[in-house]
Amino acid sequence: MARAPLEVWARTALAGASWRKIADITTSKTGRFTYRTRSGPSRTVRIRYPGTPTIRPESADTRVRVAASSTITARRRSLRNGQRAQFSGTIRGQHVRPGKLVQLQTLVNHRWQTFTTARVAKHGRWHSSYRFVGTTGTVTYRFRARVPAERGFPYRGGNSKTIRLHVRGP
Repeated sequence: MARAPLEVWARTALAGASWRKIADITTSKTGRFTYRTRSGPSRTVRIRYPGTPTIRPESADTRVRVAASSTITARRRSLRNGQRAQFSGTIRGQHVRPGKLVQLQTLVNHRWQTFTTARVAKHGRWHSSYRFVGTTGTVTYRFRARVPAERGFPYRGGNSKTIRLHVRGP
């Protein structure tokens, strides 16, 4: 339908979340439309045609799935065997509550393995440490923060960028 009014509604992917009207758009003269979602959590977006006295209303839903994301930094990038690496980061996005799980992972034989977990404190921030005890020679380790999907967290699982630490052993 040419130049038909449409409503855009959204509901965050959280239990009990309600629908919110977020935009009004109009179809083109050929009856087409586009809508670009803004950044934010995973959600369901509904495009609704309100109808007329002679045409029934209609709507269509689509799910927008957004991966979780975190920063990761290490206090020092070069360590000796026996020293402790201090990691920290921040989970990006909305609806991050204290206690959210963060898995710290390292690359071993081309596979990511979790070596410790951390919990988010205030403002999405987390901290953790790891003591190197078995490194011989000079080894470059790759690390990342994994943010798993959880109930009450409207993002699917995601990862931080990878950082490298150089550890020198005996």
